Formats: sequence, structure tokens, C-alpha cells
Amino acid sequence: DRWEESWDVVALTGEEIVVLTNAKADEVRAERNRLLAECDWTQYKDISDEVSAQWAQYRQQLRDITLQNGFPFDVEFPVKPA
Repeated sequence: DRWEESWDVVALTGEEIVVLTNAKADEVRAERNRLLAECDWTQYKDISDEVSAQWAQYRQQLRDITLQNGFPFDVEFPVKPA
């Protein structure tokens, strides 16, 4: 009386690959958009230029996330300024 598990590895179709890739890209963009919205306050006119500039660089790195070579499966999110 013993259970055994096994898996069959099957190749994905081209259509399945596109669907999975698009879903992952949407997931990464959603996280990117959440992080951007979280720091919108840093770009208001009443924030010091020094603080605003630090966060502007971070925000640009977030916007450029889709340009990373591993996008969408292997991306590195930038570190928030201190």
C-alpha cells in the first residue's frame, strides 16, 4: 500500500506559450504599477528636489522593467530609495 506520483513532461504549444507569457507580463506590470502608485507622492511640487530626484530615478527604473532581458519571467525590481 504505497502511493506514487509521476509526471509526464509535455511540450507547450505555441499558443499556450503566448498565453502564459502574456499572463506573466500582466502580473509583472501590475506589480510595477502598484509600486509606482505607492510612490506617486514623491513627485508632488511640495516635495524637496533632492527627494524627488531620488524617487524619480527609482520610478524610471520601474517603468523600464519591461526592457529587461529576462522580461517577463526573470526580472529584478529596483530597490526603493531610503
